[in-house]
Amino acid sequence: LADVSGAGGGNTNIVGKNIQLLAGSAIVSNTSGNLDGGVIQVKASDLLQIDGSDTTNTEVDALAASFTEIFLPAASRIFSNTVGAGNGSDISIVANDLQISNGGAIELQTFSATAGNSGNLAINVNESIELSGNRPLLGFSENAINLIAPGIELDTAIDLNQSSKMTIISFGSGRAGNVDVVAA
Repeated sequence: LADVSGAGGGNTNIVGKNIQLLAGSAIVSNTSGNLDGGVIQVKASDLLQIDGSDTTNTEVDALAASFTEIFLPAASRIFSNTVGAGNGSDISIVANDLQISNGGAIELQTFSATAGNSGNLAINVNESIELSGNRPLLGFSENAINLIAPGIELDTAIDLNQSSKMTIISFGSGRAGNVDVVAA
């Protein structure tokens, strides 16, 4: 986790040949005050891969998990949120190829009731952008079968998935940001 959250989210600059966010890793900027967030900038001279698969099974509720064993897997993602009057961090991605798979995500959101806008998303890719697959939103162990009626398969009873995505959303009074995608 690379986290630059605060009253005004800081700047993040990641440069490499192949950059992979795997197994629940994330680049995060949560802006919570009156100052604007910085910029999350990721430059991969070859591949930027965001794979949402996570088998670590983070417990939804530690007390309930001991007998229900329901888990909330963490998706790998790059995200910027704002909950204050400041604008959220912008996200800038430059890569040869961009691959977002198995429920991975790039997300910019505003939850602000005081007009903080979400950041903007700029993607510049030389070759290809692939957005594919999903991951289970919840994970279950064998003991979770006790929560449903006998004879019903667990994966039939509870089938919630998180798709791979690029989103900019406003849940408050702030504006959702702009999206600029260039693939040559």
